[in-house]
Amino acid sequence: MNVGYYPIRKNEIMQVIKMVNYYNRKELSAVNEILENYNVNEKKKEDIYKSLEECITNKKNSNFNTSYGLCIAKVQKIFRGNFIFHNKSLTELLQKYPMLTKYRTNIAEFIKSKNNKYEIFNELKDLNSSGVYMSSENIEDLYADYNSNADVKRIIDDYYGDKNNKFIEVLDYCLDNKCGLLEADFLINSNNISGIVQETKIENNTNSNTQYTSSNKNNKKITSVTAKTWTIIGFRFLFELLALIIIGFINLGITKINSIPLKLIVSVTVSIIAILLIWLVVIKVSFLETTIERAQVPKLMKNLTIFVVILLVLNVFMDYESYIKSINTEINYEISTDKDIALEEIKVSIYGTKKDQQKFKKDIENLKEDIKKEVRKKTLPYYIGTCISKIILNLGSLIYVKRKVKHEIER
Repeated sequence: MNVGYYPIRKNEIMQVIKMVNYYNRKELSAVNEILENYNVNEKKKEDIYKSLEECITNKKNSNFNTSYGLCIAKVQKIFRGNFIFHNKSLTELLQKYPMLTKYRTNIAEFIKSKNNKYEIFNELKDLNSSGVYMSSENIEDLYADYNSNADVKRIIDDYYGDKNNKFIEVLDYCLDNKCGLLEADFLINSNNISGIVQETKIENNTNSNTQYTSSNKNNKKITSVTAKTWTIIGFRFLFELLALIIIGFINLGITKINSIPLKLIVSVTVSIIAILLIWLVVIKVSFLETTIERAQVPKLMKNLTIFVVILLVLNVFMDYESYIKSINTEINYEISTDKDIALEEIKVSIYGTKKDQQKFKKDIENLKEDIKKEVRKKTLPYYIGTCISKIILNLGSLIYVKRKVKHEIER
């Protein structure tokens, strides 16, 4: 038996279900509107109508797989091509190795509730039927485990053949196009009963040159996401320490600028340059000898995002401490350098009564409050501006980091 593997996205599954329902209500204009979005020619449109007609007939069945599921697989060719395997079904794979069932996705989780009256099987049970569905998220997990879990790799290689594992090519295609994967047992192709056949793709989606395999162009050693995360964090601390020494001298010059807007602009500009340069060097050095699978990039970025958020919280707290300290320093400086206050303090301490001393002490406290208000008025906008800019720059720089990581992996 030849089994078709059909790369298809969740939203495309919903599109087919919509077309079936529109067609059932004779709303052909709504069906055509969907088809126009995929540049379907008249010949292909006729084939799709036949599939929809067949689905309407089978729709009376309570079995989702032989009605909607079968139609989804057939109409899927308007989206992209399919892969055909001889006697290698996802259903059999999951039955033989139950540990892989966690990668199966229940279509009932995302189709409209009104279709839940159908009995939905997550495997092939009948001829001319759809079977197992894997979401794009589950395919990412399966691919990642294939490259990091020896048991998963052994099972897949044993089932599909380790020397020329075409199933991995299917996963590559799905990863490249952010697709899930649906199996169905029709479209027998007797001329290609061994291996794999990819049919014509409507979207001009050819297989990407990027290969998500355990090898890479520079033969770097594949490491785990955890190890790579700690490597990046270590280098980040090292290079940031070096950068802080240089930035410290620059900040001395910034403090002499009286204009708050200008001071903020210069500070933000320096921060942008520093952050991008630090990340550039960190990612470059971190991927010199080892790398990770491209499918693991989202997990790495999740770890780095958590790290950056923790770093930001600590930075904002430290900036606040520095802000308060600068206010107190300014207050003490203003009072200690005021000659009139010094003379008054001597006079009161020698000749003043206890009441005079209390009044002097209260006047000093009031003066401190006035100075504090004045200093806050000058420095608070700068403090708030730098904090906001740090948050935006550091979180925004993660987009740049992700791009650099992908670049290093694909080199």
